[in-house]
Amino acid sequence: MIAQEILNKAKSEGYALGAFNAGNLELVKAVVEAAKTQQSPVIIETSAGEIQHFGMKNFLDVVENFRQETGLTILTMVLVWKNANKRLRLVSAWFILMVQNCLMKRMSKSLRR
Repeated sequence: MIAQEILNKAKSEGYALGAFNAGNLELVKAVVEAAKTQQSPVIIETSAGEIQHFGMKNFLDVVENFRQETGLTILTMVLVWKNANKRLRLVSAWFILMVQNCLMKRMSKSLRR
């Protein structure tokens, strides 16, 4: 399925397709874990600066490995901005808190077992 088909399906079925910034392995793993928990397709974004650190091939290889391992639909996008945007930083910070909250809930459930 191509990206446009996935976006059209989300629109026609009335759900949002989350796009989350992840510039390293730990964040990609957290995004995938959250998507897996929800059995939801996801878009993993990274910035041009993060790609300089992570490496485009490495980023795409990591995402592809998670795609194969989980069977999830995972799209990728590289954000190319000349200057850091405050909104992007806020969304990234919000998402990190969301992922941490999700992981804490899962850990709490595991500890209760």
